[in-house]
Amino acid sequence: MVDRTADATLVARCCHSSLAPPPLPPELLAERRSAPCLVATGRHDVFLPPQRLGPAARRHLGARLHVMDNARHLMLDESPGEVVALVARALASAYGDAA
Repeated sequence: MVDRTADATLVARCCHSSLAPPPLPPELLAERRSAPCLVATGRHDVFLPPQRLGPAARRHLGARLHVMDNARHLMLDESPGEVVALVARALASAYGDAA
């Protein structure tokens, strides 16, 4: 794996996209709180760091944050096996053997 930490950090600190979607309406977030939800980020994610994403996930979705130790922002590229295992555990927890 090529270490792109410096590149990602530079982009995160210097670029602000105007293409980011607006926040979801509070009514919609409240409606979704009863649905099983998985929120994850990489420990070294400079775009959505755990200390920023965790409180938002709890506050808006009632969800606990899972932090992947060996990942940054592109978890599917950096740790695909861990992402698959995490989703499988979440589905099994939410739906049992039917998952």
